[in-house]
Amino acid sequence: MRHRSDGNQAKIIPALEKAGHLAINLSQVGYGCPDLLVARGSDGKLILLEVKADSKADYTPAQKLFRIRCPAPIYRVETPEQAVEVVRDA
Repeated sequence: MRHRSDGNQAKIIPALEKAGHLAINLSQVGYGCPDLLVARGSDGKLILLEVKADSKADYTPAQKLFRIRCPAPIYRVETPEQAVEVVRDA
């Protein structure tokens, strides 16, 4: 099954990189894996982000299962500004 990225992801990655973070696109991994792995620029902490188009977008069944099974927090973001803020505060 081919995965489709949310359109706002193309704006979120450059915003994270401009803020000094490394953003790795995981959206093609599948199996409910979050869309982005971010290495925070200040300390290298790894942060998982799930990008959604808007607040009404729901998680897929695979994403729900991944969230249950994953011991690490997965942050939901919708905008570049929100992504930068979440990474800064995580």
